[in-house]
Amino acid sequence: MTEIREQVLQLLLAGMMAGLFSLLADRVDDLTKGLLASEERRHEWVLIGSCIPVILLCLLFQSARAPLIPHSGFIPLTAALLYAKVSTAFMLALLTAIGSILFAPDSDWMALLIDSGILLAPAAVVLSSRYKRGKQPFKLTVISVLVLAQFALHYITVLMAGGTPDSFALSEVPLYLGLALLSVLTACMISLMIERVLNNRKMRSDLKQATARLQLESGKLKAYLEYMPLAAAILDRQGSIIHINTTMLEYYRLRIPDLYKENIVGMHFSMFVESDRLQEMASSFDKALQGERDTRLFKSGPYVYTSSISPIYELNGEISEALYVVQDMTELEMLRSEMGNVERLSLVGQMAAGITHEIRNPMAVVRGFLQLMREKSPVSLDHYYRIVMEELDRANGIINDFLSLAQNRIVEKEESHLHSLVEELEPLLWADANLRGQSIELKLDDRVPNLYLNPKEIKQLILNLARNGMEAMSEKGVLTILTRADGEYVELEVRDTGQGIPAERIGKLFEPFFTTKAKGTGLGLSLCKRIVERHHGMISVHSVEGEGTSFIIKLSRLADYPAALPDMKNSKEA
Repeated sequence: MTEIREQVLQLLLAGMMAGLFSLLADRVDDLTKGLLASEERRHEWVLIGSCIPVILLCLLFQSARAPLIPHSGFIPLTAALLYAKVSTAFMLALLTAIGSILFAPDSDWMALLIDSGILLAPAAVVLSSRYKRGKQPFKLTVISVLVLAQFALHYITVLMAGGTPDSFALSEVPLYLGLALLSVLTACMISLMIERVLNNRKMRSDLKQATARLQLESGKLKAYLEYMPLAAAILDRQGSIIHINTTMLEYYRLRIPDLYKENIVGMHFSMFVESDRLQEMASSFDKALQGERDTRLFKSGPYVYTSSISPIYELNGEISEALYVVQDMTELEMLRSEMGNVERLSLVGQMAAGITHEIRNPMAVVRGFLQLMREKSPVSLDHYYRIVMEELDRANGIINDFLSLAQNRIVEKEESHLHSLVEELEPLLWADANLRGQSIELKLDDRVPNLYLNPKEIKQLILNLARNGMEAMSEKGVLTILTRADGEYVELEVRDTGQGIPAERIGKLFEPFFTTKAKGTGLGLSLCKRIVERHHGMISVHSVEGEGTSFIIKLSRLADYPAALPDMKNSKEA
């Protein structure tokens, strides 16, 4: 029974491959990660390192007194052949054959060939790809069949070499069958352990990749949060700030200039919220922790904002944090205000267009009869007639302004020179200036080219701006009209030496119906802006209180040149 005990010892040694494979799997990863970047190559080295020592030990303890039982080294060899690449599989079979020759030099060459596993290697290699993809029952079946096939080949080889030995007894058949069964179980155990190690490695690899992807997505999310145009901050359940983006930092710096992210992170949001908004902010935060998104509109100085606090959920559905977002709505509110003015203008335009003829005709009749009555009335009443007629003219001028603003008519343009239009208006401007005790100064740039303009509208523009400047100045004031050639643009500037305009009013100057005059309609500058826009130009205001105001109009040299006049256009450019 000594040979049976030796065979059991070999089976125990063969089973060592399972533990050795598990041990080497982590060690090889740590030792060769920098040298072997490929996961597949590291796996091949683990198979070689765990298989070869076990095969050599089995050969060392092989019993020559039990010829019907092959050495147990073929069990780890079979497992390795199923999991290795083709090159590694044949290398393992070759090393096993060399080991068999070294440890059993007197054995028959056929027995050495069978025990080395070389004959089994092709079958294992062919089944390898299906084996790796198969389910666990399929894998256990394949490795069991291969182990039993090795037993059968070994037995056939012994019979072909000279039959069973004299020491063989039928009573020992159950023991040999039991050893065959133990060999199958050992092979299955090795297969299960290798599968477990590979599954764990795959899970770790998947976890590592998922972690890397999560870190990448987290980095992207932080980048999106950092560079999005909305002011955003993340709050924990206690209301402390975890992270803010640059836009939110700039928003806080409007009130606290010397503020940095390091000062904000970790502090409670109440430290940075205006006292009059603290209660509604706390209410919004409580709603977010209950799963509701709360949005509110508020004003801070001249700015209008919306703030919203939304819940942030964990994977388990619990609310762990809250996202606080602030959006500047100032421009949108201004746009809404402008839309309101547009609607009012539209209504005024419709009314003006509808009643203009009904009002103008009676006014013309009244003015005509007043003029006849003035000629036949005493000179002492002349003053009253003049006042009534001026008011009638003023009312007619208001109607004209209404119509000019309301109508979106197509402007007919022609090639004109800006200086010619200014010079045509000069006598009229000097007449108004002399009545007020003021003077006019013209500074016209000789480099200004011809432009494509509507002369009537440009004259109205210059006249409106000039009269506004005169009304803003006291006696001895100076009104300056300048022109400049500036690249692709021509600039027209009307400058006065009045008291200037307060900064808070400059933004409203071109709004319809906004006026600072006692008898003004607030339509003059709106009409000027509309004329400039119809000429595809730009108008801006520069004013210093106590020094005066300048209105600057920029007109493009080539705007709206007709396509039918390319020769004229080219000649002007030349």
